[in-house]
Amino acid sequence: MKKFLFIVSGLFFIGTSVLADQISDGKAYFTQTTCNTCHSLTSKKEPSHTGPALYGTTKRYSKEWLVSWISDPEEMLKKDAIAKKLLVESGNIPMTPMLKLMNKKPDGSVDTALVKTKAEAIYAFLKDNDSKPDGGDLTAIKKKKN
Repeated sequence: MKKFLFIVSGLFFIGTSVLADQISDGKAYFTQTTCNTCHSLTSKKEPSHTGPALYGTTKRYSKEWLVSWISDPEEMLKKDAIAKKLLVESGNIPMTPMLKLMNKKPDGSVDTALVKTKAEAIYAFLKDNDSKPDGGDLTAIKKKKN
């Protein structure tokens, strides 16, 4: 029984460590792709932001939907009713597909596997952000960037 508990505890620690790394990576990708230029991490939309405030997004949308949206908003706008509704709510200003633009293979094609990995990390960061009262501190992210 002790051996079983040790193994389960070890797996929990590894899982927690992997999640922490994914959250950290997601925060880095969030800033590298300049998501914070258009979005706040709190529930308050800033006047300079063209996109919605992101606090609570992981509670309103499924992981699968958000990863697809973050990965390829252009494709989602072609076929998804929720994406089309968000476009109207944002004054018909579409989300820039930053992950697709910034993650190309040497031949110039989009590295879809890398885009999905990074979108999943951004999702983990947003989910962690949603666990905090009224989201994260956007000013702290901006200060780190400078």
